[in-house]
Amino acid sequence: MTMTEAGRMANVSSIKNPMQKSLFTMKILNQMGMPGMEAMVAMVAQIKNSTGAGLSQQTAELLEKGRDELAQTVKKYVEQQLQLNADGVDSKDQFLKTTPLSQIELRHFHRMDGLIQKLIRQLEDRHSRRLKTANRGKLDYKKTLRKSVSYGGFLFAPLWKKKKENRPDVIVICDISRSVLRTVRFLLLFIYGLNKRIGKIHTFIFYSNMIDASYIFDRHTIEEALSIITTDPSLPIIRGKSDYNTMFTNFRDHHLHLVTKNTSVIILWDARNNFNPPRAEVLKAIGERCKRLVWLNPETKPFWGTGDSEIKTYAPYCHLLQECNTLKHLERVVGTLLSARR
Repeated sequence: MTMTEAGRMANVSSIKNPMQKSLFTMKILNQMGMPGMEAMVAMVAQIKNSTGAGLSQQTAELLEKGRDELAQTVKKYVEQQLQLNADGVDSKDQFLKTTPLSQIELRHFHRMDGLIQKLIRQLEDRHSRRLKTANRGKLDYKKTLRKSVSYGGFLFAPLWKKKKENRPDVIVICDISRSVLRTVRFLLLFIYGLNKRIGKIHTFIFYSNMIDASYIFDRHTIEEALSIITTDPSLPIIRGKSDYNTMFTNFRDHHLHLVTKNTSVIILWDARNNFNPPRAEVLKAIGERCKRLVWLNPETKPFWGTGDSEIKTYAPYCHLLQECNTLKHLERVVGTLLSARR
């Protein structure tokens, strides 16, 4: 988030030429405080050289590694912005699909929404073709024989069994804190866009507390509902630190009955619980009751299990645990919902 804000301050969206990459990289790094970090690295290195202290040496090495990784991350970010904003780029859609959702600027939202609608049509078409193929080879012998009576016993009109489509119910539990809000937005656009292939949809949102937001999506268009859950001050959501203990306890006590063997449960958040009790036993109970438990983590895998992350505690109870921070990730995950069989 700091890098994105620094990019906005540096006006990185105006980049048009590859020759500008170094310039914008330095602007963003300076905006983020790189000169101060360089001074700190030099100071610790000087202490290391003068004292030879093992702790100072370890600190200096960590700072140098962090500095180099930060520079590479910003460089990659600038390259992504070049691909998004350069004149005459034919593959802009492809870059939007693979760019971290937290880095997508508001001015690209309309194009992203169009991409999602296109992907929804592709998924529906693919799923329909699979159903037709699955039904084609299953002959209904009884109906065919009864029909053949009118043809003197000749099997002129074979009839095929029609397999009833199993439309899964979906429960979505989303963290709507700032760090994952854009991922939540695009995930819900995907899910509600596929309502022809999905049965009932229940949406729960949480921050420091959790509320059932399903009624908002039932009464409003998807865009209106997204606006309400993210900006409406009258919504009874407490915008403090994420509290897994409260969230899981609330879901167990009031909503666990919604989970059945036809329910796919999707959880979207980074599993950082601010050192509150993880309540993994509730997640286990959900996993045992549902058809499929999918956890989408917007953090990249190297950060899983670090600090207050409890993702490794929750992992054994998930049928699918997926890094999810790009449109490409969302497409893959939503596709599995339509083809899931247990």
